[in-house]
Amino acid sequence: MTEYKITVVHSTSGKELVLAVEPQFTVASLLEVLVENLQLKDRFVLATQDNKLLNPDVTLQDAGVAEGGRLILMPDPTGGREAAVVKAGRFDLDEFLGCCKGLDAKKEYARIKAERVR
Repeated sequence: MTEYKITVVHSTSGKELVLAVEPQFTVASLLEVLVENLQLKDRFVLATQDNKLLNPDVTLQDAGVAEGGRLILMPDPTGGREAAVVKAGRFDLDEFLGCCKGLDAKKEYARIKAERVR
């Protein structure tokens, strides 16, 4: 397969990492490499520049990550407890955060998860 370069921005530190990847790499495999090399202790996710969380089970190609793409490495907004919704596909973080104002975030997240899985 053809190797190409993408940039991953670490949202907490602001560091930008240029990585050589292949289209068949999964989002999860990319996360594993990042977590190991950056020695991250918390659970992290990858998102697009428009705050769409990427499904860890899909390939970079299926996620639409192409040559010169930019991804954001950020702490898991769910703390890793409710990550199943991301596996249902791309998840709109702004939608989740916007709908949870004044609500129990855990319950609202579970509601969204149930809707997405159906």
